[in-house]
Amino acid sequence: MRNAAIKKQPNVLIFMTDQQSSYTLCDGHYARAKNPHLDRFRKRAVTFTNAYTPSPHCCPSRASFFTSKYPSEHGVWNNVNVTNALSRGPREATPFWSRDLKQAGYDLAFSGKWHVSNSEQPADFGWMELKVTAQGSGVSLSADEQRSRARTKEIKLLES
Repeated sequence: MRNAAIKKQPNVLIFMTDQQSSYTLCDGHYARAKNPHLDRFRKRAVTFTNAYTPSPHCCPSRASFFTSKYPSEHGVWNNVNVTNALSRGPREATPFWSRDLKQAGYDLAFSGKWHVSNSEQPADFGWMELKVTAQGSGVSLSADEQRSRARTKEIKLLES
């Protein structure tokens, strides 16, 4: 018997750059960057030309992207890896769409900055990591160890 029950899932690729102005991709803009590979990719993709962030901080914005929730709902208020972090990750039981995709049979791969939680890895949300998180990210450290490491980095920055 054929495996008719297995339904082929459509491929989905989400490609996000960090700290890049949309002007660097706009044709005719003076700040347009040379992006031959990205331009070729964009010709076959959907490009969001109007996007808004729910927070000026990286971590709550990423958590909002992965949960479809506002920071007031997922609990990541500012960056999770700084001394004055209000939380080290999302509230327990916060739904992530990646878990739903994994349950629906998708193979999920993640590469790049996680910056959603310091206590949980992408694998905890259904992702297979293609690139190891940078050493010193603080992911496996306790909250006190994370604060201590953040203070040390801040002191070094002030001294330089």
